[in-house]
Amino acid sequence: MNPTSINDSVASDTTTDRPSTKRTILVAAIAFAVAAAAAAATIISGIIPMGRSHESLPCNDLTSYQSTQQAYDGYRTVIDELESVGDDVEVTVKHADCPAQSQDVGYIEVVYGDDAEQDGIMTILEGNDLGAYIALIRR
Repeated sequence: MNPTSINDSVASDTTTDRPSTKRTILVAAIAFAVAAAAAAATIISGIIPMGRSHESLPCNDLTSYQSTQQAYDGYRTVIDELESVGDDVEVTVKHADCPAQSQDVGYIEVVYGDDAEQDGIMTILEGNDLGAYIALIRR
């Protein structure tokens, strides 16, 4: 046998055992795209929150969660009036995610769906001080 033919057959055997560079790049690109899509889906659905909720809250000015709950219960007629503004309006007491707080603080969250609901909520809140911080959140 000619030495060139032996080298050629050995060379061809080693290249078939190894995946091609193009194939490896394609598989890596597909894996990256799938991972990116999964990450985007979890962020959009809220499973992985982006940002911290305390960033827009005045953490030093919030009342205790217990006081916030008492305000919510004590002003039940105002809360009911707020919720009757529209189908998308929800009023709940929330724990504030404030850094370095030794006590449990809270706030009242009012979620609404459109400008008309926001206007109705603002009209009600102008005449009523609930004794707790109120965060308006558009759905």
